[in-house]
Amino acid sequence: MQIFRSQDMQRHAAAVMQEAAMVEPVIITYHDRPRLVLMPMREYGRLRGRGATRETELPPQAAESIKTLGSQYR
Repeated sequence: MQIFRSQDMQRHAAAVMQEAAMVEPVIITYHDRPRLVLMPMREYGRLRGRGATRETELPPQAAESIKTLGSQYR
């Protein structure tokens, strides 16, 4: 999972959206802390359709990436 700063998103939104987030979910950080996840609508719809509300219901790679990144900022 790729990580971009909010500043990167502001400056290079098209590239982040089209080249990175269409391939896999992307984490957007703000002040070096994970703040948002950007993903294609089909992935969001898939997660919503399953009713994903816990990290265990996320795809294993996404859940592990988010857990690892989150533990760095506690």
